[in-house]
Amino acid sequence: ELAASSSLDCEVHWWDVEKERLLAKFEGHKEWVTAVAMDRYATSCVSGSNDEMVLSWDPRARKCVNSLHCSAAVRSLSLCPLNERLLAIGTALDVSLVDIRMWRAAAPLAHAVNVSTVQLSPCGQFAFMGLEDGGVQVAPVGIDKTWRFETLKRREVGLR
Repeated sequence: ELAASSSLDCEVHWWDVEKERLLAKFEGHKEWVTAVAMDRYATSCVSGSNDEMVLSWDPRARKCVNSLHCSAAVRSLSLCPLNERLLAIGTALDVSLVDIRMWRAAAPLAHAVNVSTVQLSPCGQFAFMGLEDGGVQVAPVGIDKTWRFETLKRREVGLR
């Protein structure tokens, strides 16, 4: 079993969990790595950082294969468990959706308060955003046949 972890040393660490062994260190971020996500087969990994970058890694080749500049420091990443093409990126300012196979971002969802975390639902139809004020925002997302992403509607849910 493989896992990825983030680090304050600007690196992503790739682990063999069963053998408790570090397999590789991925270097490329200029500031703290704040979030990592990997697919269930451990064939791809993405990392986000305070340097406002999301990097996509090929663990087998041990190199960065794509990068995306964000609007602010990256706080959270979520790959859709069912459809691993869909990546949600949460920053202090917004949440963006990305098709990681084509590495194409859609327009971000704007927010009035800072987003602290983002999670995609298992079906990939909703993005759940934890907000710094303690609220939660749910954004249903739709995907058309050309993999363009759009926000269908947004509603706030008060959980306290």
